Amino acid sequence: MAQATGAAPRMAWIDICKGAMILLVVLLHSSSYFKAQGGEVPPFVTAATAFFAPMRMPTLIFLSGLLASRGLRKGARGFLLHRLRILLWPYLVWSVLWALASGHADRLVEPEGWLGGWYLWFLLFIMAFSIVAALVPLRFHLVAAAYAFLASLACEDGTKYGERLLFFLALFLVGSFLGRERERMEAWLGDRLLLWTLMPAIIAVCLYSAIERTIRYSPHDALPILIVVAGVLAAGIQVAGRHPLPLLQAMGRHSLTIYLVHMPVIAITLRGLPLVGISSFAPTFAMSVALGLAASAAMIAARRRYRAVDALFHFPGA
Repeated sequence: MAQATGAAPRMAWIDICKGAMILLVVLLHSSSYFKAQGGEVPPFVTAATAFFAPMRMPTLIFLSGLLASRGLRKGARGFLLHRLRILLWPYLVWSVLWALASGHADRLVEPEGWLGGWYLWFLLFIMAFSIVAALVPLRFHLVAAAYAFLASLACEDGTKYGERLLFFLALFLVGSFLGRERERMEAWLGDRLLLWTLMPAIIAVCLYSAIERTIRYSPHDALPILIVVAGVLAAGIQVAGRHPLPLLQAMGRHSLTIYLVHMPVIAITLRGLPLVGISSFAPTFAMSVALGLAASAAMIAARRRYRAVDALFHFPGA
């Protein structure tokens, strides 16, 4: 989700894919945080969020790696400094804002309070992956991905900072390695026959995730996850060639801002609505999604006009 260094023009299909995935993330968090606070989520909503689980975060992780390769070709040192500037600073700022919004400011005095609880783990992971990507020569990223994948298999199932961290590192490094041959990858994924060939498998994986067992972050599900991610990328490439989808492109361009902003707004919404007598799922979910996206849009606009707002998202003056 972090932006690549350099001034090369953005690719519409990447923005479309990122925009679609960040929208799915907002929808997910609007229901999952409601459930975490003791609310009852309708079964069909749980099934719907599980249906999209194989594509949401794996696609965003892969695209972060794909974009990283472009920055790495301009120098590991500059890439790393840029990544830390746009990731480390907002991670620290929004860790504080998230703690305040969720009513857990006391956790900031504990080490665990700075480990990316609830949603900021994504930025923490991308920072760690960027360091690895900068230290390992780009031509060896696929080899490093293989080692990371094997290490994830050796971890205890379901561990956030073990299995998930290493599996996503492998996915990130596969993305950065393939970024070296991005045009060739785009040509391959742009074949309509490929997408139609993958579609039955993609639907089967997502239905299995919705009905039987949620497929999310496990290396044991690597093959179905890769099939789904490939399908998302292929769909993005082919849609971008026919329809501009400006809203999704805009969301993709500003995906990091949306990611940072939406969750504190959801937390405040869930704390505030019961005070005015609203506690059922449907209105709470609708308000969480609407306010999360509206606040994100307001922040995107404010970043262009006010340096103080922009400083919430990257180190000021750097």
